[in-house]
Amino acid sequence: MPPRAILLSGFIESNGEPMRLINLSEVMLMTGFKKTVIYSWVKKGTFPRPVKIGRSARWSLEEVEYWIQSKLDSKADNQ
Repeated sequence: MPPRAILLSGFIESNGEPMRLINLSEVMLMTGFKKTVIYSWVKKGTFPRPVKIGRSARWSLEEVEYWIQSKLDSKADNQ
């Protein structure tokens, strides 16, 4: 089942689709990592920064997918 996401029709991703924002639970599900690891990577600049909406944090689905793909690509390059 694809992650639930907020569609932002006024914002377009690089693939031409409306921007989709996902919450931390969905980021953790997609990556397999816990909140503390994700936020430590954000602080280091090695993981996409969330968009703050009020007190909520949301991530661009495209940016998280790109991050995952880059990790898979670097693994393939190292083999």
